[in-house]
Amino acid sequence: NLAPRNVFFELGLNDISHPDSTLDSYLSHYEKIIDAVRLQLPNTQIYLCSIFPVTDEALKEKPEFSQIETYNTALAEMAKRKNIHYIDTYTFLKNNPQYHEQDGIHVIREFYPIWMDTLVNNSDLKNLL
Repeated sequence: NLAPRNVFFELGLNDISHPDSTLDSYLSHYEKIIDAVRLQLPNTQIYLCSIFPVTDEALKEKPEFSQIETYNTALAEMAKRKNIHYIDTYTFLKNNPQYHEQDGIHVIREFYPIWMDTLVNNSDLKNLL
């Protein structure tokens, strides 16, 4: 019986690139996950991370990624509506494309400590350190 203090989610980039995916289906699926976590772990803090951006070069190859900001706006609104924490990692990565792999989609290993610091500093994990 695990009862984590915090659960972090970062979902969506693959959903956006899937041809059958829509914003409504993405949000519906995400809400089901959140509701299930809340039901099973009522004392756990839930944090939703924004969908990572892609580079301009990747956007040229996969124009469906132009929807990332729209998805993030809807995700932030859902988090507010459900009283869940939202962490913006999009802005940092958008302004620092050097943390992307050459494909412009995935991040390089040097980004992970930065991401971890962002999660810690925007959650109650900072109170544990």
